Amino acid sequence: MKHILIFLTCLLMLSPLISCKNEGALAWKSPTEERYREQNPKLYETLQQAKALLDGYGGDQRGLIKAKQLLDEIVEQRKDFAPAYREYARLYYKTGYIGNGKWKPRTLSSALAAIKKAIRLAPDYEDAYVLLGYHYVEDGLYKAAEKALDKAEEMGSKLPWLYLNRVPIYKKNGDKASVLAMYERVIEGSTENQNSYSFALSGMAAFYRDAGDYSEAKYWFEKQIDFNPTAWGIGEYARYLLFWRGDADNSIRYGEQAIAVMNYGVGRYNLACAYYLKWSEVAATEGDKEARQYFERAYELFPDYEKVGRRFSRNAHLKKAGFDLLNRRHEVGDARQSKGRKRPATF
Repeated sequence: MKHILIFLTCLLMLSPLISCKNEGALAWKSPTEERYREQNPKLYETLQQAKALLDGYGGDQRGLIKAKQLLDEIVEQRKDFAPAYREYARLYYKTGYIGNGKWKPRTLSSALAAIKKAIRLAPDYEDAYVLLGYHYVEDGLYKAAEKALDKAEEMGSKLPWLYLNRVPIYKKNGDKASVLAMYERVIEGSTENQNSYSFALSGMAAFYRDAGDYSEAKYWFEKQIDFNPTAWGIGEYARYLLFWRGDADNSIRYGEQAIAVMNYGVGRYNLACAYYLKWSEVAATEGDKEARQYFERAYELFPDYEKVGRRFSRNAHLKKAGFDLLNRRHEVGDARQSKGRKRPATF
């Protein structure tokens, strides 16, 4: 199958948690950053340490705190060290992202200022333009994003994010073939960047999920988790299992793993949804007493079961559970009126 051919070289040659580099291939090195390395090897080494922490970020804030300390050390010694400002921008993105395309206030403006400073200090900084393209995509400025990415490519950048940052542009234009080509280019390429490789794997999973090819989607989701088991990657698979497959048991399994890595809001919500589905299934076959533990766990994670019920009611796999949750709302409401309760009990 196609996915076997794609991964043959990578998986036979090297451990995926260290590298996805093809045999004999050299990782991309920015000529601009190499120039700074020649000027100040010690600061460059500090930069590489910060980059490694940012590249390997999987939800543990301690790595981001350390990365900031390292970047601060660089600019204290050399305020004109352009690569440090590019990494500051990446730091802002990682600390400021909330989820579902939302950012903390001033995240994007701070990141943009850092990128532009890097470019002012080094106008030929090809990889700074790659990040600028990403920024414009996140800001919904697709034409500006394409222009920045084109400029990065003209300057010679081969950073894997050059291709991945084009994906939202192709998606907006409905160009599915180019979307798939960008993911495959990174997977089949010679990158040592764990983040970009993992992102390409999850992108392939989402591509086949949206295409309705669930067997292929399962393969890529599991490949991505095996390669880089971050909270978001595991949580995204749990979400797929629930909302696309209606699989409560496995969604709970992976959802619990996700919040064990990082206890984040979206992960808690999706896991709660899986438990609400499980409650509905068990209540229908074994009765309320056996189902109670699942409702209580769901309520602990996300108590607004009415909101979950409304969402479930729009999903073919979850419609019955949605009806059960909304019906429970009415039962609890009647009980509150008759008994004067201030808040609904779980049972």
